[in-house]
Amino acid sequence: MANLHQLNISYDPGEDRLLLKITAKDGERLQEFRLWLTRRFVLLLWQSLERTVTETLAVYPAAPRAHQESLIRFQEEAALQQADFTTPYTPPVQTAAPPAAPPLLAGRARVRRRPDNNLALSLQQENGTGINLVLNAAMLHALRKLLLEGVEMAQWHLDLRLASPSAAAPANGRGSRLVH
Repeated sequence: MANLHQLNISYDPGEDRLLLKITAKDGERLQEFRLWLTRRFVLLLWQSLERTVTETLAVYPAAPRAHQESLIRFQEEAALQQADFTTPYTPPVQTAAPPAAPPLLAGRARVRRRPDNNLALSLQQENGTGINLVLNAAMLHALRKLLLEGVEMAQWHLDLRLASPSAAAPANGRGSRLVH
C-alpha cells in the first residue's frame, strides 16, 4: 500500500471546481492521483470530516462544550504545526493515470475511523473508481485547512471554519497549498 506523500488543492475557475492532487509514495516510486471536487461535494466531505473530528472527543462526554471546543482547537493547532505548507508541490514523473487522462470527478466519500485511530477516507466517482487514503490526525487537519483555503479561493461562500482562527490564515498568496 502506498503512503500519502503530498496533498495539493487548487481552484480552476473555468471548471468552478477544486482540483485535489494526491501524491503517494510506494517505496521509491511516486504516483499522482487527481480528483475534481465540486462545491456540493466539498460541503458534504467537510461535514463528514467535522463529524469525525467531533467524534474523537466522545471519550469526554461529561466535559462542558467549551472544554471540548478548546480540546479540538488544541489538537488542530498541534496537528497543523507538524504540516509543511511551504514546500512546493512536486508532481511525480509517473502518475497513476495516463498524463492526458482527466481528473476523476469525486461523487462519493466514505469516512470511517480505523482501529488504529487513523481515518480511512475513500474518494470515489459514481462508478466506484477512486482512491483510498489513510490519514493520521495531522493529515486530517491539514486536509481540512487545504479544503478551507480552496473554498476561499473559489469564493463559494460556504460556512466552513477551523476550530483555531490562527490556523485559517493563508500561508501565502499563491493559489494552492500542500502538506507532506
